Amino acid sequence: MLKQAYEMGVKVQWIMGSAAKSPKLIALAGKAAEGVIGTYPTFSQDTPQYKAYVQGWKKKYPGKKLPIFGAYNYDMVKLTAKALAAAKSMSPDDIREALIRVSKGYMGATGDKTFDENGDVGAQYGRWIVKGGVITDYK
Repeated sequence: MLKQAYEMGVKVQWIMGSAAKSPKLIALAGKAAEGVIGTYPTFSQDTPQYKAYVQGWKKKYPGKKLPIFGAYNYDMVKLTAKALAAAKSMSPDDIREALIRVSKGYMGATGDKTFDENGDVGAQYGRWIVKGGVITDYK
């Protein structure tokens, strides 16, 4: 898509998500990737919860690279299991209520997973840019 737009002379500011933050983007798009801006979720990797996740991964899968969103998936599964165990029944409403309840103060591998009044979980995001053929932090 980037290469085709570049070849057609389309001049737009491309904004992408975390999945595009990869050397593969530059390998495939070349100079057409120059100037692409993106975001990615961030969290502290200094917490006991994250360190326990990494230690558990390394023990179960020695020598294997941590999956990109593995810590987020880990938190999702842990919270879902807690909600299913705490729900009054398996009805969607009871599970939803339990999920909101068990999330309060839950510190996962990726931080606080408490749902707010809108059903959202807060997150912090970093920004990146392709500059000089390299992905770097956007300032």
